[in-house]
Amino acid sequence: MKVGIDAITFDVAKLHLPIKTLANARNIEAEKLEKGLGLLKMTLPDTYQDTVVFGANALTKLILDNNINLNEIARIYVGTESAIDSSKPIASFLTTLMEQKFGTNFLSECDVVDFTFACIGGVDALQNCIDFIRLNPTKKAIVVTTDFAKYDLNSTGEYTQGAGAVAMLVTSNPRIIAFENHWATSTKGVFDFFKPYRSITKEAILGKTQMKIGSII
Repeated sequence: MKVGIDAITFDVAKLHLPIKTLANARNIEAEKLEKGLGLLKMTLPDTYQDTVVFGANALTKLILDNNINLNEIARIYVGTESAIDSSKPIASFLTTLMEQKFGTNFLSECDVVDFTFACIGGVDALQNCIDFIRLNPTKKAIVVTTDFAKYDLNSTGEYTQGAGAVAMLVTSNPRIIAFENHWATSTKGVFDFFKPYRSITKEAILGKTQMKIGSII
């Protein structure tokens, strides 16, 4: 039995900064960003946009474009590194908004979970939903990946900023792509990326000794 992505939609911020404009302001060669990293524009969220808004917009498009019956959705899993609440998952915000939008309470029996992990959270959410559908081929699941990446001005990560979301319908016998049941995992805890919820330095967590060791490595 084949399992994978049956439909996909997305939503991104409407405000865009041409990457050439940023490159000129930072004295960076534009081709390094355009051809080297494939960057053309940097998306900037508006005042009232966050990861819930982007996720809800992408999910609404997925439901409308594919005439999805919400009663058939058993899971809505979210992959993110930009949660807005330390305890309540984005996925639970999405179910509430969808019930308000479509006037139904079918999603009250839908399982919702966030996978918070930079870069790979969406992959983990997708893998879990694929495994679920493989065991329950008559069910359907939805994966939403949504993020708001923001870096300090003049930092090396500034030009990789962006904001948006993708929503994917996971089913058996998918129309877009199917995945075989072969997975490999490699895990190591490192501090190559730091995105605190609150205002706190990495040094305050690791200590000066650990910081020196990390910089040497």
